[in-house]
Formats: sequence, structure tokens, C-alpha cells
Amino acid sequence: MKNCPNSIGKFAVIGLISILAITGCTEEAAEPAMKTPTEKVKTTLKVAYFNQQQFMRDYGDTLKKLLPDIEFQVIPSIQVTNSFAMPIDSAKIMEQKPDLLSGGPLIMELSNSGKAMELSSLIKQEAFDMNVFTELAVEQMRQMGNGKLTNLSPTFMSTATFYNKEKFDRLGVAYPTNNMSWASMMELAKKFVRNENGKQHYGIYTITTPLTMVSLYADGVGAPFVSEDRRTVNYTSGAPRAAANTAIDAYRSGILYLPPEKNEGSVTKTEAMLRNKFISGEAALAFYNPSLLGTMTEAAGLGIPSFKWDIVTEPVNPAKTGQSSFGIFISDPFAIAADSPNKAAAWEVIKTITGTAMAAELAKTKPHLLSTRKDTMLAFEGRKLDAFYAHTTVMGGEGWPQQLAQQVNLIYREEMNDILYDRKTVDVGLSAVQTRVQQAIDGEFAAKK
Repeated sequence: MKNCPNSIGKFAVIGLISILAITGCTEEAAEPAMKTPTEKVKTTLKVAYFNQQQFMRDYGDTLKKLLPDIEFQVIPSIQVTNSFAMPIDSAKIMEQKPDLLSGGPLIMELSNSGKAMELSSLIKQEAFDMNVFTELAVEQMRQMGNGKLTNLSPTFMSTATFYNKEKFDRLGVAYPTNNMSWASMMELAKKFVRNENGKQHYGIYTITTPLTMVSLYADGVGAPFVSEDRRTVNYTSGAPRAAANTAIDAYRSGILYLPPEKNEGSVTKTEAMLRNKFISGEAALAFYNPSLLGTMTEAAGLGIPSFKWDIVTEPVNPAKTGQSSFGIFISDPFAIAADSPNKAAAWEVIKTITGTAMAAELAKTKPHLLSTRKDTMLAFEGRKLDAFYAHTTVMGGEGWPQQLAQQVNLIYREEMNDILYDRKTVDVGLSAVQTRVQQAIDGEFAAKK
């Protein structure tokens, strides 16, 4: 045996054996040491998301299974005031040093200021295949990053026109087609408005609020209420006034179904389903997101009579046929903060969120959205869903400041509801909208001079 330093002798036998094994002070064959499993270090990532509960429901619970060594601390990015969800100021969010960023407006702002990391280097380093995403989705991601790829999103939201083929066949009406103008779609829907045996039938059902639909129609016929610079509004003259009249009349006549201002209390699941006038067979068409696909299947399971149906694109402005009227937006973009010390872990989360395992979960938990992946849900029960992927959206310019946007929304909701539910005439209601909204805008920008 090789001589070892005398100082070793003062250690206990068990200590001596350990030290000899480590220092190599013996030439005798030692038993191989047992390898202890490498302990993975838990990483905590700060995520800017709507709120903690929403994040866990949307992604956190699944991420716990797929990435068990990463924990999440959510920094709220939205506050709800007067029933409106408004974004929290980005500076306040960034003070809390998030690693992951979520939400279109926040990512757009931080991409423009260089505070959202460009992902190109990570994508190139790992040979990450961007071809798994639809071209539409990648285009939207780049638009959100101001031309740079600062974010990836697992889902996007889109609207298509569903139609009840049996109602069309029964009345001998030609089916709708892709890229119909708003005026043509309204004329088509008008053919189905009638009362049969005491039961009212409608042209179009949609979950989009009547307030939003009136604005969408005006935009769709090229007569928006708000100027491009967002400094002036026009509800009371020329083409915008005519568009408002047409949309309001469509609700009053049944071309568009006007829901009760207040729904009744608790009802059975079947009764709740039948509130959807397309499901009940009372509306010939529906402007709807993909969740209607699952709803129709569920309704049939409850014994509600099913019918033959199909889909075409939403109506469009003829001058902008490739653009969506309702908007096609990547719905949950995720980005990495440029100053995050946990970029590697954050990138793993983004890859997982946009991967196939998460796509399968989101198809169940977010049925109103479509996957951005080409290998996930491009068809439903053998029927292609091309209509949802047909259009794109050009990102708009900077919107109103948060407080002004909230104020305008409250005014518009109050006055338009008074018109639609017959508390005010169209003339009186639109004049009130015009005066109150313009005063709010003027006051906002006068204060900044």
C-alpha cells in the first residue's frame, strides 16, 4: 500500500476510507462508488400574463406535467375596470423583471423598444423547424414583432360563416360563397327572415356583440366611424351614418338576431344550447369562431336535432378582399424579455407551449381557437376548415390611450344599447354618441398639448 500523509491517521476509520477513495491513497481495487442521480435544479420563471388563475388554467397545469422542473410566478398584465379588461402599463410590468411576456399589445410595444428578444438566434442554433407553423401564423408573429420574430404563438382566433344547408335547400336559395361583400351577405340573410307557425326565423346569429357588429359592418362597407388618426369620429352624416342605419335596421328586422339585453337565470344545458339560434335551427347563417364545431356535436348528443351544414369565409370589404373583417389574430403570443437571466428555460417553455402535446390540450381547453401548427386541426370530421385560414389582418396603428379607450367603450355601449333596445331613437342616440365620444377625444388630446 502506498504511504499516505500521517495526518490521515487521526480521522475515524470511516472517514479514512472515504478520503482514501477520493485521494487515491491506495492501489487496491476499490468498489465502484454508487452514482447518485443528478438532481435537477428547479427554475422559477416570471410570466407576464392576464392573471395567475388564468395562466394555470390555460397552460400552467399542463406545463407542470411537461416541464416539472420549471415553476411559474405570474405578473398580472390585465386589470378589469367597469367590466372592461385593460392592459396594465408596460413600465409597471417590466419593473417586476418578467422572463416571459404574453399578450399582443405588450409584445408589440416591447418589440418596438428592443425589450423583447429576437428569437432568430435560438431558432438557428437548434435548427428549430418554423415550417410546422402556417404561413398565416408566421406572418402575424412577424407583424407583432415589427418585422422581427420576437414571439411564437400556439393558437390564433378567426371567424367564418357557417350556414344551414337544409334551410337553403328548403327555400331554394343559393349557398353563400367565399369573400361575399357585407351588402350581399345581408341581402342573402334577409331571405330567411320570417315567422313560421308562430316561430321567428332569423338570417344571422353571432356571438359578436351588437355594438361590435355595428362597427364591423361600417368598416366592412368602407365607412368606418373613426378616422385613421383616431382624432375624429362620424356617426351622424354621410356613409358612416348610412352604415349605422343599415346595421341597426338589420337587428330590428331580424336579419341579425338581437339577443335579450338580459338573459334569464339558470337554465338546463339543453335550454342554454338552444339560445344559440343557429344550433336551434332558427338562423340560417352564423358568424362564429371554431368553437361552434364542438358545440354542434355536443348539441346532437343532447338530442337537439342536427342538420347538414358547411362553412365559407366571413364577409369582406370588396376593396380589401384578402383582409379579415372580424380580425384574425394570433391569440397567445409568447416572447422572452431581452434582459431575462433565464433565456434558456424561457425558450424551453415557448417550444413546449407551441408543441404538439400542448396543441392536443388546447384543442380541448380552448375550442374557440385554432392551432397555428399545420399538423393540428386543419379539418373537422373530414370537412376542411380553409375558411378560417383564408384571410389575414393588417396590424393597425397605435390605439387610444387606455383611459380614453375605456371611456369611449362605455359611451358607445350605453348609447348603442339605448338605440337597439328602443330607449332612444336612432337620431337621438347617434347624435349623443357623436357628441360624447368627440368631446372625450378632444379632451384627451387637448390635455396633452
